[in-house]
Amino acid sequence: MTLFLLIPAALAVWFMIFRTTQSALLNVYVPTLLLFPLYFQWRLKGLPPLDPTQAVMLVFFVFILLRHRRELYFSSTDVWVLIFVYGIGISEMLHSGLRSGIFVLFNDFVSALLPYYIGKLFIEQYGMRTAMLKRLCFLLFLVAFASAYEYRMTINPYHTYLGPYFPGQADTWIIQMRWGRARASGPYGHAIIAGMMFLSGVILNFWLVRTKKWEPNFRFLVLPYIRKSVLITLGLLFGIYATQSRGPWLGVLFGFAVALIGLAHNTKIAFIRFIIGATLIFSFAYPFVQDYTSIKVPGLVQDPEQQDAVYRRQLIDNYTPVVEAGGFWGWGSNFPVVKNQYSIDNEYLLLGITRGYLGLSVFILLAGDAIFTLTRTGIRFRSRDDRLFAFCMIGVLAGVLFAITTVYLGYQMFDLFFLLMGWSQAIGRKKPEPFPAFEKVYV
Repeated sequence: MTLFLLIPAALAVWFMIFRTTQSALLNVYVPTLLLFPLYFQWRLKGLPPLDPTQAVMLVFFVFILLRHRRELYFSSTDVWVLIFVYGIGISEMLHSGLRSGIFVLFNDFVSALLPYYIGKLFIEQYGMRTAMLKRLCFLLFLVAFASAYEYRMTINPYHTYLGPYFPGQADTWIIQMRWGRARASGPYGHAIIAGMMFLSGVILNFWLVRTKKWEPNFRFLVLPYIRKSVLITLGLLFGIYATQSRGPWLGVLFGFAVALIGLAHNTKIAFIRFIIGATLIFSFAYPFVQDYTSIKVPGLVQDPEQQDAVYRRQLIDNYTPVVEAGGFWGWGSNFPVVKNQYSIDNEYLLLGITRGYLGLSVFILLAGDAIFTLTRTGIRFRSRDDRLFAFCMIGVLAGVLFAITTVYLGYQMFDLFFLLMGWSQAIGRKKPEPFPAFEKVYV
């Protein structure tokens, strides 16, 4: 029954043959990534588990080799991505054997490396920026409707209606409650991951609204007294609110402040002011956070929100020796559990545990390289729209990098993060001459 997960891959083949690679990206990969839970997988004995976006990525891989080899170009970020991907394979092989290492390497290949190259090769060069952002934001707007149902009814429709076709595959994802309401997770597994997805949509939609890229009304629905851009903005804001996730809430504020630098007349001065302001805020907030999380026994704290914060503080204290023992390569997925803290709710800590000093260092270099490239490019842009877009991209990355101090980087956000990493390398580059067969983009 789970074979129907390969339908998107079949559609991607059709679009590749009869349309274009870009149309497959817009009309197959992006909808599959944003609308379908990736914890539902096709599993065949002896092969790695395969979710529908990974199957689509394999189709892209074949067509890149057949038709787009000449469009590949090198950038320094390629090095960090390649080391990041292949490092986890080695870490896993060292501790769990060859078969497990190959499975983990395959997962990173189709969920990190290929999305990275998709973002790098097929968006900016073909004038797809607006189309891509519209598709991302509109699909997240649709997810917000499902989030409203989950938030109010305490029922995740993805689990309810799709779960029976995948026995046991969604059992670990329970609906969490906060302040008397469900924390909406949509198709993204965890509410904080959903919050990061909506965080990305809110900031990217800001560019669409500010540059007036949205049409006045929906194609098939004309609503009096309300514009399409306003309704989508409200939907995205509700989506991130319904997750009730404080990390993405703070992340979207941080990322939005970064994005506003792109509106300044003097970008360099605005950037310096932002750095000074962020440093001052951090210096004042850090002592409060330390005091808030300094309780040694989380179970004695009555406030559930403070319990979560104390748990994350204890994670760092308890797992730092594990990171040190893992050393350069880390432990892979088979790491020792300390004091029954099975959930590592901090991506940086998780990287240090599973991928070792190498994986953590390369991830920081990867993110830093992308942000540096976008900042340098954004400051140099003469076009205000282009400059704003560069800083909106920095805002998304900065917001996500902040939010993953409270959760791991997983499922759709993992794929989207690496797609944005690749996209960041293409912004501001001279547009190459596209192959004749791919000049027209079907939206």
